[in-house]
Amino acid sequence: MSIRRQDPWAIGAFVMWLLMLCLGVFPELTFQFMRGLGGVVSQTAWVNNPMMLVVILAGLIGIFAWQRASEAKAHPATAQAIALQLTICALVAFSPFLPIHFIRALERPMIDIVIIYGMGMMKGLCWLYILSLFFRYYVLHSYGVFGSMQSLFPSGRQAAKDKKESYEKTGALYDSTGE
Repeated sequence: MSIRRQDPWAIGAFVMWLLMLCLGVFPELTFQFMRGLGGVVSQTAWVNNPMMLVVILAGLIGIFAWQRASEAKAHPATAQAIALQLTICALVAFSPFLPIHFIRALERPMIDIVIIYGMGMMKGLCWLYILSLFFRYYVLHSYGVFGSMQSLFPSGRQAAKDKKESYEKTGALYDSTGE
């Protein structure tokens, strides 16, 4: 019976990702906190927009997903589709949306209430999805989680289908490229 040991670096990396995900939930508050912490006034700031934080975090998640999908031997088109899919999901998860919007929505017409609450729910679901991927990757040691994701883009699905068909035609475990 083998004992499965936890990798201390994996837990530390998960905690760092968790910190970045938590900072990205409310980018306006994080941006203002960091600017206040650094003592930067808006007149001397290079960037006066919290969307910079959103784009950087979403891009970081997309690059990470692309690297991990490539390491899991996913087809290059599938790896790109997965990375793009997670980047879009991260853009939704980190979109500027404060809890006060829920309270202010009650003063608006019903269609606005549905849109605002739906947007908040999508933001929360996307954030939880990304958190679950990192949890599975680092804590549960499911290193193929990014490579086994299904792509929502037709190009990624077609590349996976072509690779599967080439396996079935040749009867070989690996295709001609050695992957």
